[in-house]
Amino acid sequence: MSHHNRTHTLQSVAPSSAAAVGIDGLTIQSMLHEGRNKPSNNCTLTQTDISAMEIEWRNIDYCLIDEISMVGCYMLARLHRITTIAKHTEPTTPFGGINMIFLGDFVQYPPVLDRPLYSNIVLTNDTLANTLIGRALWLQVNKVFFLTEQMRNKDPLFMAMQARLRIGQCTDDDYDMLCKRVVSPDNDAKSLRESPWNVAPILVFRNE
Repeated sequence: MSHHNRTHTLQSVAPSSAAAVGIDGLTIQSMLHEGRNKPSNNCTLTQTDISAMEIEWRNIDYCLIDEISMVGCYMLARLHRITTIAKHTEPTTPFGGINMIFLGDFVQYPPVLDRPLYSNIVLTNDTLANTLIGRALWLQVNKVFFLTEQMRNKDPLFMAMQARLRIGQCTDDDYDMLCKRVVSPDNDAKSLRESPWNVAPILVFRNE
């Protein structure tokens, strides 16, 4: 976008603050204009809300959503509703005609208190209507690209272990490899004060 001087037409969003910061974007929740004191099932928007949305989305032609595994059907339906209002389009036009770009890995964290986009949903009551809309929107995705090159790691043995760990199929050899990273006088990692371990990520089970 920057190469074509079109960055002003792209809005990057994510379901969490941490993910939004990583892409220099905003949280989806902030774009929905649903404050902490406004319940998500309250569909009433004030004229102030609508005016703000019109300004926010006026020049936006592309919307990038990162960490899509954490976005549920209901949240996607709400984002669709907001964009159609902001763009003054019919509800049948997905996301008000904005080109949507979804990034993520569905093996990672699922949405909280929402149904994953890959859910099979049977409409049994009115409360599931928006969830069904979100699922229908997801089924309209028409281009999929699989990114297969690992950019953070070049060690083939470690990459193979990560691939097995991702789907829960680790071997005894994988376990032995990970145990070598446990700080111990008998392991390669003897002290966290020595290089390269003094700058290595540390996994802990308790925030102390």
